[in-house]
Amino acid sequence: MSDWIDGPWFEHHASWADTPHLTHGATTRHGGVSGAPYASFNLGLHVGDIPSRVQDNRTFLARGLGVTRDMLVFAGQVHGSTISFVDDQCAGNTVAQSDGLVTRTVGVALVILVADCAVVGLYDPDQHAAALVHAGWRGTVAGIAGRAVRTMCTRFASNPEHIFASIGPSIGPCCYAVGTDVVDAFTAAYPELCGEIFAPPDFASAGSFPGTLDSGGAMLDLWTANTRILEREGLRRNHISVAAQCTACHTDRFYSHRAEKGQTGRFAGVMLLRAR
Repeated sequence: MSDWIDGPWFEHHASWADTPHLTHGATTRHGGVSGAPYASFNLGLHVGDIPSRVQDNRTFLARGLGVTRDMLVFAGQVHGSTISFVDDQCAGNTVAQSDGLVTRTVGVALVILVADCAVVGLYDPDQHAAALVHAGWRGTVAGIAGRAVRTMCTRFASNPEHIFASIGPSIGPCCYAVGTDVVDAFTAAYPELCGEIFAPPDFASAGSFPGTLDSGGAMLDLWTANTRILEREGLRRNHISVAAQCTACHTDRFYSHRAEKGQTGRFAGVMLLRAR
């Protein structure tokens, strides 16, 4: 069962719902002004949507979070593993060449844009520090979630056992067919995890999205892969929540680059610290 709560345009982590000093979750594709195939709450400026509509949607996002648009900070995602520190000087900007953002600054909303990749959120209640990372297969195999944990420990003196994590909606193991290059990359990086993170070929198209599988390929489970990476960094298993919502199965609610053949928008993972 998912640990996330449905809303018309935003979903948030159930166990964090009553935490007044933190807002964290994912937007849906509803509630905006974009037209097809980006209908309607597309937040990505790079997908071919009309820029003014995207900016309107970003204004709606900020308003829904209770901040102004110039308090949103976007990661300039490149499918890498760079983690960047965010403070109020970054407000209103995109942090170039970065797939992860960490902060202790109240009122600045961290934003990661996705349409199948996972967004991993981290929160340290002791230090009131947060991180948000973009974890597609490249970021996951590079261990970006674990790198974010180590960054919090180094920069903020966080204790991994006290950090809470969430893995947001993304393409699930039911639909994420990958080729031999991806299998080989994970086998080299995490040989001990391959039995857990890859499903056999006959699992292909178990979801609603009619995927295909190359010879020698497998079905990748980003949710389990990132969970195990976080556990290796010292997080407690009961501190890690998985949304378990497949974007390719649920294009009625989220954007999916694969299921929609690249003609789609981007939804957002969001993390916002509030004053305690």
